[in-house]
Amino acid sequence: MSRRRMSSVIGLLILTMATVTAAEQESRDEASGEAEQRAGSSPYDRFSARVGGFAVRFNTSARVDSDTLGTGTELDLENDTALERSNTEARLDGHVRFGKRHRLDYGFIGLRRSGSRVIDQQIQFGDEVFEINAELTTRFKNDLYKLAYRYDVLRKPTWDLGLSFGISAFALDLGLEAIPAGGSALVAETEDFIAPIPMLGVHTDVKIAKDWYFRAGGEFFDVGVDDYTGKLTDTRAAIDWYPFRHVGFGFGINRMRMTFEDAGAPGLDFTYIYSGTMFYVSFVR
Repeated sequence: MSRRRMSSVIGLLILTMATVTAAEQESRDEASGEAEQRAGSSPYDRFSARVGGFAVRFNTSARVDSDTLGTGTELDLENDTALERSNTEARLDGHVRFGKRHRLDYGFIGLRRSGSRVIDQQIQFGDEVFEINAELTTRFKNDLYKLAYRYDVLRKPTWDLGLSFGISAFALDLGLEAIPAGGSALVAETEDFIAPIPMLGVHTDVKIAKDWYFRAGGEFFDVGVDDYTGKLTDTRAAIDWYPFRHVGFGFGINRMRMTFEDAGAPGLDFTYIYSGTMFYVSFVR
């Protein structure tokens, strides 16, 4: 994430937090009448923002056909093009609650990878052919934006269970370029698209001890229309600890798998999997 983009995100968070009302007060121990004192110790925070890192590992395959050249090469991008298999990137997510059972979840991850190698096979990618012994450079960019409405079907003093509906927008950009072994002109080809994907999900927050929470959830999408088929699953689980009134720390895991196939002419076959460890600071009100 660029410094300008990070500065914009932080500025937006500060502005949002300044306009959100104080945390909703709820009794956590009805038997003794003891009131909960920590905003961060409730799953019913009016506002939360989690800013941190994502140590992630990838598995990506792609085939891009051509009207003129026919079926493209099936590529395992991490093996065939030396695209980075792992990376650590910044991520942001959180929610704004606007009722006892209603909230809006949001999130952003920007993933960047590259790789370079001398290829030992001929590769057809779209309308270009990359010859054996060419010095191939691969660049892969993925920005993922999430926005979802969540309704708490069950809401108890120490846990909740909710359903969600939202949009996950994938902005993908995959580019290959190479200088042939003979040193002639650069050969380059890029495939990019933005895919807004409607998602259905389920989530839960559970208080497991004083100032400790377990949070888990997942979103799912599966569709087939004419020659197009697409599937996406995004699941995660985390443990949050709130030693301070409005600040906590978290650690968790996240796995996403997306497949897309266009069986038309020219066709496209794409599989993208990432999984990794999240670590973050939480700000709540």
